Amino acid sequence: MTTPPFAPRRVSTRRAVALLAAAGALAACDAEQTPQFAPETGQLSGVVFLDADNDGLFTPTQGDALRPGAIVRVVERGSRTGAPLAVDTADLQGRIAVNVKAGTHDLLVDSASIAPAFFCGGQRATVRSAEPAFANVFVRGGCVIRIDTAKTRPVGTAVTVAGIVTAAPGRFRTQGDNLYLQNATGNQGGIQVFGAAVGGLNLQEGDSIEVTGNIGLFNQEIQLTSPRVGANIRRAVRTVPPLVLRTGQADSARGPILANNGIGNANMGRLLQYRRARVVSVATTGTPASGANIEVTDGSSPVQAQVRLAGTTFTGIGTARFVVGRCYDITGILSVFSLRPQLLPRTTADVTEVPCP
Repeated sequence: MTTPPFAPRRVSTRRAVALLAAAGALAACDAEQTPQFAPETGQLSGVVFLDADNDGLFTPTQGDALRPGAIVRVVERGSRTGAPLAVDTADLQGRIAVNVKAGTHDLLVDSASIAPAFFCGGQRATVRSAEPAFANVFVRGGCVIRIDTAKTRPVGTAVTVAGIVTAAPGRFRTQGDNLYLQNATGNQGGIQVFGAAVGGLNLQEGDSIEVTGNIGLFNQEIQLTSPRVGANIRRAVRTVPPLVLRTGQADSARGPILANNGIGNANMGRLLQYRRARVVSVATTGTPASGANIEVTDGSSPVQAQVRLAGTTFTGIGTARFVVGRCYDITGILSVFSLRPQLLPRTTADVTEVPCP
């Protein structure tokens, strides 16, 4: 019997393609023919400068100045301690230029290379493949700190604070050279800003501003002197509600909240309100009269609280608005004079007559 010749099994077309693909992949791996992945890169350039007007833009006419020699590091976004992706030192024109992988990165400036200026952080740049990117790298005369922290610094210390204007220039002085500032909730207290630089900016209550100045002391009230208001003003951000206090809480002998002067007083410079406060007396001061002290009480303490009218409020609000024996809701800034707290109403809207309790 003759043995029939061998007949190979049929292989489906789909399986044949799969086998060929697998064989090709193995051959490629074995031969190490696939190139390694190379990250895409792009060029990042920029200019480093002292941002005197706090607006993030290089404007020499506003006092901005280039910072040659500043060392700039590009790091992974969110990393403050990781190895830099690139480093460059600003040239005589304050310029930097680096090649760096594509992506969004943080920019850091070495403190020693810009002293006595400060790098306050928060600057990022997005780099795209084969596409030039540019970044303003700005440093400042001071980084923003809390108002209550600033008030603990020694007299003469330069600080930068930010907050909402609670008393606009011109509310208390015809010269228009002072204002009051506090954060939106008031939990950092408030501070007076005193100096001619605050005039001419048309600042109003509710504006958000950033101010750099020196800690000063006048009549035991801490203030910010020689101020420089940043150009990054935001108008009509919000109205700050006053903190409601009993008149007894302004009594330095009994009040647990207020000290007898501005130093260490958490509420000095803050917008406050007395409610249903009865007028006990009204006495003008100065010859000729240029101010008035109004003594009020809501019955919370045997010692009365003082409301002060002086400067523009003496004529703008006037003593006739306060009638002895009647009661008022009175809003104002807490200040101090001769070691006694005084509430300074700003306009007639701060004094509203209400029924006595």
